[in-house]
Amino acid sequence: MRKVKKTLLTSLLAGALLLPMSVSAYSGTYSFDIHSSVQGTKVHSLAQKKTTTKLTANSYDSNGNISSTKYKYSVSLVKFLKSYSVSATANGYSTTKDFGTVNAGDYKVNVLKNTGTIYNRVKGSGTINQ
Repeated sequence: MRKVKKTLLTSLLAGALLLPMSVSAYSGTYSFDIHSSVQGTKVHSLAQKKTTTKLTANSYDSNGNISSTKYKYSVSLVKFLKSYSVSATANGYSTTKDFGTVNAGDYKVNVLKNTGTIYNRVKGSGTINQ
């Protein structure tokens, strides 16, 4: 009987310690279709911890066709007087970028096309993960 109580107590303690870790995970989505830049309106409430974004985007020419030229763009997490940015290439492939550890708070996502002309587009989506 004593062994059963000890096993049960150990299981309950392990479960209690693991529950907060699984509940605190965050994943929020964003999408963009830009000629130059976009300032997001959706608020992402983030904790102070390592933050990544998994994103996919493609480059389009002025006729709306996928371009052989792959444009560069950046994704930023922005709140008052603070931002974190990553850069990527709009080549149609999925990639994960690391913002590092962000300060806790409410952030919006801004996307800026860094290369190409106003007639070219970058279209894509991503998730913010903690």
